Amino acid sequence: MKNTLYVLKFFLAPILVPSLFYISLTHTGAITHLPFFFVFVGIPLLDLLFPPSMVNPTSKEEENELLDNSIFNILAWSILPIMLCCVGFFLYTVYHKHSEVDFLTLSGWTISLGLACGILGINVGHELGHRESSWQRFLGKGLLWTSLRMSFYIEHNWGHHKDVSTPEDPASAKKGENVYLFIPKSIFLTWLNAWKVQKGLLENKGKGFFSIENDVFWAAIIQWSTIAAVFAFTDLTTTAAWLCACIYGMMLLEMVNYIEHYGLTRKKKENGRYERTLPIHSWNSNHSFSGAALFNLSRHSDHHFIASREYQILRNYPDAPNMPQGYAGMIVLSWIPPLWFNVMNPKLKQLNMS
Repeated sequence: MKNTLYVLKFFLAPILVPSLFYISLTHTGAITHLPFFFVFVGIPLLDLLFPPSMVNPTSKEEENELLDNSIFNILAWSILPIMLCCVGFFLYTVYHKHSEVDFLTLSGWTISLGLACGILGINVGHELGHRESSWQRFLGKGLLWTSLRMSFYIEHNWGHHKDVSTPEDPASAKKGENVYLFIPKSIFLTWLNAWKVQKGLLENKGKGFFSIENDVFWAAIIQWSTIAAVFAFTDLTTTAAWLCACIYGMMLLEMVNYIEHYGLTRKKKENGRYERTLPIHSWNSNHSFSGAALFNLSRHSDHHFIASREYQILRNYPDAPNMPQGYAGMIVLSWIPPLWFNVMNPKLKQLNMS
C-alpha cells in the first residue's frame, strides 16, 4: 500500500464538497446544481474509469502505521468546523438573497447543503460516533447536530449494529422493497427505535428518563432549540430551506442504508438469537472515488464485522458480496426500481445458492 497516495485520496471530500458548495452558493441558476451533478454523474463515471482497489494493509505493522498517522484523524475532525461554516454561510446567503432568486437557484442551494449534510455531516458523524474516546464521539454528535439527525448516534450504534440484516432492523431493506417506500419508513421507524433503544440503555443503568445520559431526549431539545433560534434570527423561508436541506441529508443517509444491506439476511439460530454479523451481511464496494468521498464507508462489510475499526484500515474481504458500481452509481440505480431489481435480485439469488 502506497501510504502517501492513500492519505491524499481522503482529502477529496474535505476539499471538494465545500468547494462545490461554495460555487453553488455564490451563483444563481442551473450552476447551483453543480454539486448534485458531480456527485451523481461525475463520481459514477470516475468509478467506471478507474478500477476498484482491493488493497488491504499488508501487515499489522502497516495497519498500526495508518492508525498512528494523525492526518487521518485531523481530516475527520476538520469536518465539524467545515460543516458549521457551510450551514452558517447557507443561512446567511438564503436570508439575504432568497427574495432576489428563483426556485431553481434556491433549490440548488438547498440540495447542495443537503449533500454536504449527508456526505460530511452524517457520514463523518457516524465515523466519529464509533470512536472509543468520548470527546471524539462528542464531535460526532456535533456533526449529526448540523444535519438535525442526533438520534442516529444511539439508534445506529445500539440498534442497527445489533439487528442489521434481520427483520427487526428498520434500516435494512428487504428483497423487493423499493427505495421510495424504504426512505420514509426507515426515517420514521429508526427515530422511534432510537427512543426504544435509549429506554433500554437507561433501564440497564438504573437511570430515569430525564437523566443527563438520555441522549435522544437531550438531542431533541437541542435540535428544536436550534430550529427555534434559526427562525428567530432569520425568517420562515430561510428556516424552511435549511430544514429541507437537513431532510435531504437524511434521505441521502437512507439511500445509503438501502443499498448497503438490500436483501441480505442473517439466519436465526435454534436459541432464537441471530447468527453473528459477518462480512457476507453487507454489500461492499471497493470503487475508488465513491470510497474516498465517503471516508471508506463503502467497505461496509468490514465496518459491520468490526465496528470499532477506523476508516483508514477498513478491509476488503473476498467473501463479501460486492456491488457492481460505487455508492453514488448504486444510489442512482436505486432511483429506477425495475432496473435495481433486475441487477440486484439475481445477485441475491446467486449469493443464496452459494
